[in-house]
Amino acid sequence: MRILVVGAGNMAQETMRVASERRTVDCFPITETPDFEKGLFSNTSSQDTVAIHFGSGRLLPALIETCEEYGVPIIQGSTNGNLPKEVGTTIINAPNLSLPMLRFMQAFPSFAEVVGPGMITGLVESHQGAKESVSGTARALVPYLDIPADKIVSIRNVDIQMALGVPTEHLGGHAYHYFTFTGQGVSITLCTLIHGRETYATGALHVAEALLEKKALFADGVYDLVALLKPLGLA
Repeated sequence: MRILVVGAGNMAQETMRVASERRTVDCFPITETPDFEKGLFSNTSSQDTVAIHFGSGRLLPALIETCEEYGVPIIQGSTNGNLPKEVGTTIINAPNLSLPMLRFMQAFPSFAEVVGPGMITGLVESHQGAKESVSGTARALVPYLDIPADKIVSIRNVDIQMALGVPTEHLGGHAYHYFTFTGQGVSITLCTLIHGRETYATGALHVAEALLEKKALFADGVYDLVALLKPLGLA
């Protein structure tokens, strides 16, 4: 299996590192447009190739165009990637790539539906200061809290993060989410705490392997990863 890791940031680097340690897949970085012309795509090798996009979105149009030409599926793992409505290959949009978190996201709507009536809901997320956008996980789950997306509270202040208990060594790479249900004299909080990026990188490799194995099951189009856990054998 060949994985093309598109992007030059921390997630792309972590995925390359984890893949190197596992030694079960061949990973190739794509950081600039000319990389598309380095023989990474061909009619034969592309049969066992998956692309994972972790970039800023700058390379995404070229990636989609090239993957459409060679029939390479894409895992879109960046919150900065805008996908077209119609595509000529399989694209899996991943609001998160940690398998435990994806399973939590799959279960959360049912929990919120049962617990939410008559309660005031809220969502707070904390990520490293370099992350300017609201987390994909928060944006994916906020509709089930029956509040608008602009009510998500995003914390990037280091002092507040330390008060929340974020270890110093993970201030540069963490993902905390707090889902609150308050009312009738009761307060219920669900929290998910992720330190580092290894869980995302490991999950990305698992998803890539599953996608390649079951590639024939999917027609061209954009799919939501949370809804595909069971079809991919990851639930």
